[in-house]
Amino acid sequence: MILFIAFFQVGFDVYSWNVNSSTLNPVMVAGAYRAFDAEISSTNSMYVFLDSLATNNIVRYSSLDYGYNWGVRGSITSAGAFPTISKSVSGDTLFLNYYGPVLVDTATSVIRVARYRESAPGTLASAGFQDVATSTMPKYEYKMAVGNGIAWFIYTKT
Repeated sequence: MILFIAFFQVGFDVYSWNVNSSTLNPVMVAGAYRAFDAEISSTNSMYVFLDSLATNNIVRYSSLDYGYNWGVRGSITSAGAFPTISKSVSGDTLFLNYYGPVLVDTATSVIRVARYRESAPGTLASAGFQDVATSTMPKYEYKMAVGNGIAWFIYTKT
């Protein structure tokens, strides 16, 4: 059986939806998120990265049961916004891009990458942070693609 899980945001609430069972689950704190991104690892662990609406905190939760329950909270940064997540071809390394520290005009902020290795199902260990786009020009959309030990980072300026 193929399992289909969808994530979506309504207002400031983030949900996971198990399409097979029609189960809809809120992801952690209701009414608290500006943006999010989610990914699944090679162990079928699910990770969701959330941008806290009021504080510019980026937090992470994991699920070992396809989004029915969410595990321990991990704090990524207290000065970040708009997370996007990519994974390596092997699926055991996740790359998180985000604005940080956040400037008054968020799009002119530095974009960082945080690399995480999965040390056990549902558990990520930080393998380093790096600034990847430091221009003061606005950067509106961004994403990282990773394969065969090479990482590509792209962003739009207008």
